[in-house]
Amino acid sequence: MKNHILYIAFTFGLVTVNAQDFQETKKYIAKSELAIMQEASGKTKVPILVAEDVSQKVATIETSNLEVYQEVRISILEKPQLNQIEEVIKVEFEYSGYSLVTDTYYFLVTEKEDYIALPKITKIYDDITEPIVDYVFATQKHGQEETIIKAIFHYTDNYTKEEIEVLQKFVWNDDDFGSEDALAGIEN
Repeated sequence: MKNHILYIAFTFGLVTVNAQDFQETKKYIAKSELAIMQEASGKTKVPILVAEDVSQKVATIETSNLEVYQEVRISILEKPQLNQIEEVIKVEFEYSGYSLVTDTYYFLVTEKEDYIALPKITKIYDDITEPIVDYVFATQKHGQEETIIKAIFHYTDNYTKEEIEVLQKFVWNDDDFGSEDALAGIEN
């Protein structure tokens, strides 16, 4: 019961925090029925596709923990005010076991319809007041022009007051972020 109460509180809190910028979309889909189970590793590959043209793949994300998998959510941030970036796709895989865990993947969509992956962020929710790591884009609260910020968000018990601690800033210059994680989810 405690997990269900925490789940409801976190979901409401995350929707409140994120709804101001990222909006649910049907423009992209996770094609879970096409997912290929890799029996030896217990992992599943889930393609993220453009809904109007399923031959156009954004990425293939490898997931695990299928026994506690709950849902996938896809949302977009339009016009993030990053040079030559049309939108940001956010893909969240949610798992509910002892704790609520969300693996969040972000993909920048260029004007040429290429996709650039940011390193994955894993959020573990054991307590409402625990800090949350996430990205902040230029058009969001705490955002900075032509910059992607990776920050820790600190919340109070009532989940209203927030303080942020900046971990990294990426001044956007069409970078690949030099990270293995940034490309790990993409298959051509």
